[in-house]
Amino acid sequence: MKNALLTLTAIAAMSLSAVSFAQTCASPLPIKSNSSYPNASSPTATTCGGQAGLNLGGTIYPHPSVVYSFVAQSANATITITGTDREMSLVSSCAQAPIAIGFVGGPMVVNSLTNGTTYYVVVSTDPSIPTPPIQCGAYTLAVAGTLPVSLQGFSVE
Repeated sequence: MKNALLTLTAIAAMSLSAVSFAQTCASPLPIKSNSSYPNASSPTATTCGGQAGLNLGGTIYPHPSVVYSFVAQSANATITITGTDREMSLVSSCAQAPIAIGFVGGPMVVNSLTNGTTYYVVVSTDPSIPTPPIQCGAYTLAVAGTLPVSLQGFSVE
């Protein structure tokens, strides 16, 4: 009985850690320059448990998606993604059509954005893959270059 309880607790804990990556448009994960995501200790995440049914400018993303955001400040970066059937889209809101799209094997270029505007990177399964079944899976994002600029110093004179 004790082993069964420990097993159930372990399964629940693993489920909670997967859900922590299931960010939505309402609560996106931050994304920044020169990093791998979702975090430095585990650059591979999963879209399983993410937000399904996003409508990006009339294209329904029926598969679960994970959403990242950043505020553009002289953005000039490339974002690459790995993972079977994964894609990423750059949008200015989760209701707008993608500004740029990246697929496995080719980087998404992020530049010429409006400074001070929040942008979203949506990671999902290619929406042209039919459902059911809902398809989700592992991916890795890597950002090279400059997305938001962080404040390095501040003084008032």
